[in-house]
Amino acid sequence: MYMFGKFLKYTSWFLGGVFMYHFYCVMRKDKPEEALGVNEAMLMRAYDLKGFYHFLRDLLTKPPVNNLLMERPPTPPGYTPMKTLVLNVSGTLTHSEYKLGIGFEIVKRPGLSVFLTQMAQSYELVLFGDQERSFVEEIGMALDPNMQMFQGFLGRECTLSRDGRYIKDFSYLGRPIKDVVYIDFDKGTAPYHLDNVLELPEYDGDSNDRSLYEIIPFLKHLAARPGDVRDEIRLYGSENTASQFNAMR
Repeated sequence: MYMFGKFLKYTSWFLGGVFMYHFYCVMRKDKPEEALGVNEAMLMRAYDLKGFYHFLRDLLTKPPVNNLLMERPPTPPGYTPMKTLVLNVSGTLTHSEYKLGIGFEIVKRPGLSVFLTQMAQSYELVLFGDQERSFVEEIGMALDPNMQMFQGFLGRECTLSRDGRYIKDFSYLGRPIKDVVYIDFDKGTAPYHLDNVLELPEYDGDSNDRSLYEIIPFLKHLAARPGDVRDEIRLYGSENTASQFNAMR
């Protein structure tokens, strides 16, 4: 029995080593079938493990679906579909601060109600926060209790995980990238779509902040102008866009 146990132990080690060699070939070599000493059966099992590895990686690091927003109904003939305005939440539209005896309180950026009301007439509005979707949806319901302005609430679950950061990849929205405008205080959250980003100063609770009021004219101009939004954003810049737009008009 002792010798039989030893035989099983070393056989398991040997087979495990052989399998890991095949898995290495599948993961690293362009033509694993031509590698030295490969076995067809082992190679097939290694391909199965590779498929499971990629499935698990995508499950943990990519959005759950390819189109995060619902498909829009067909546009009537002669009409152009609305562009999509994606809005970051914390630090862009709102600010959280702690008040003694009350707890955390969420403060709306000055002009937010006017901004959303006017933008909803020209854009498909989407909230895309860095927090869980439930938090983003709660903020959205507070801002739009009648559900007439926002077309989607997206949270951390809808981002890509890259090097410890949550990345917003708009190719998953299900909308043409040329029609997507994104507003945030940190353009680094959308590194794949920098030409779609309008960067506002981070909102810290200042009651005299005017950033939302100032960006409205440019956004109205962008909504009414046909073509790729990125061309206009490049023209006026992703930072200080409102002042550049006013100076060049």
